[in-house]
Amino acid sequence: MIRRALTRAAHAHGGRPLKHGLIAGLVVALLSTGAGASYAYWTASTTTSSTPTVASLVVTPSNFGAFTFSNENVSAAGSSTLVVTSAVQVKNDTVTGSTQAMPLSTTFSRASGGAMFASATSLSVWTVGSLAACTSSTAIPGSGVAAGNWGDGVTISATDLDAGATVYYCLRSSVSRDAAANSNAAGSRNFMPQASATLKAGSAFLATTTATSTGSSSRIYPAATGISNSYWQKVVVNSMCLDVANSGTATGTTVIPWSDCHGNTNQQWQFIPDANNPGFVEIKPRNATPLRVDNGATLTAGAGITVRTDVSTDRQLWQVQSIGGGSTYQIVSKYSGLCLTAPGGSGTQMTQAVCTGAVGQVFTITQLTRVQFPTPTCTIPANRQSLVFAWSEAGTGPYIIQGWAGSYWYTADSSSNANATQLTVPNQNYPSGTYQFRILDGTQTTVATGTVVVSNGGFQSCTAQAAPVS
Repeated sequence: MIRRALTRAAHAHGGRPLKHGLIAGLVVALLSTGAGASYAYWTASTTTSSTPTVASLVVTPSNFGAFTFSNENVSAAGSSTLVVTSAVQVKNDTVTGSTQAMPLSTTFSRASGGAMFASATSLSVWTVGSLAACTSSTAIPGSGVAAGNWGDGVTISATDLDAGATVYYCLRSSVSRDAAANSNAAGSRNFMPQASATLKAGSAFLATTTATSTGSSSRIYPAATGISNSYWQKVVVNSMCLDVANSGTATGTTVIPWSDCHGNTNQQWQFIPDANNPGFVEIKPRNATPLRVDNGATLTAGAGITVRTDVSTDRQLWQVQSIGGGSTYQIVSKYSGLCLTAPGGSGTQMTQAVCTGAVGQVFTITQLTRVQFPTPTCTIPANRQSLVFAWSEAGTGPYIIQGWAGSYWYTADSSSNANATQLTVPNQNYPSGTYQFRILDGTQTTVATGTVVVSNGGFQSCTAQAAPVS
């Protein structure tokens, strides 16, 4: 194309030979205006590098930094979304004297591994003034953000990046705790992220380089499913029993590990599923049933653990995670994402700390005796068209109330809430007579029985009693 351009220029001068200076000036003009293959005379490179949490795309090849989700990376107090922040630096190291605009686009995507994990991990990317301007507290701006997920990929562009110039991108990755665990007994998932930078000049010059890294989750295990809330449990950490100090019953009493596993009620615990937060439980001591294990509503590692009056909020919710799919567990605060921890010997206050798998964070949980269901009451409203059975909180649900129909038990009402304290039986045109009923708990065990008398189209009387613990 340069030869054709020179020929055209010569013809424009009547076929006379061009002077060497004019020829050189014309070549420079062609290069600076971006004509065709003239870009083949350029040299260019874009490369990638990073360190954990602060990554770079620079001329010297090195690694693109890894990022790891852990339980404590909660996006906010009580959130089940985990968030990590990293930064990427992209430098145009093209060697040229041209002033031609050089657009840059950078694509962040999954290179290999963990397709489901990558697709479940959201990504937002935006430009910042420097690597230091991208921190975990940096707010995502209202505009100029490219968003998507690592599985599908996210591309962000700079309209022009001059030779020698650098652009800085802030990356915010987020995933739900459940997706990070996803029934993986090993407690970790991973995929290989990649950052591909593409630099263009005109229509003929294109350079792309790609770096890879690791995106992973660490010590995020699936929620345990085999701990029955219908039983009291013995909880052991580092050969010591979880204990309410001095058998205290006052709110604010410390929780401790105690070397003497005497089995008294202050060492017996009930794990009650929370109706609004699947996978999380309240932990209730038998010696003081109005109290719950409480993290103090703090995100601070090292904060002390107590039992406090039940308030049914995130500070009193915990996830028991099954380590390696076996019979040991770590207990994670919903509020902070930190692990329940025995930091010292017998009698030292339990704390919360980053989950590391240390012996003070590994628990065994052993089933003891069945929780005694309280004696229910039975009331009949004035219109006699329903029965209301009520009881003080037992935490052993979900519950079902059934009536005997002569040859089978039929379900009259149910509640999925483990803490339910009431069930209602509507009148369904029962013939006059006396009927039996029963209440079943979450293990399908009969916890209460009674009789109902129907007369003249309505309920007339009823009795109820708790079933004895077997």
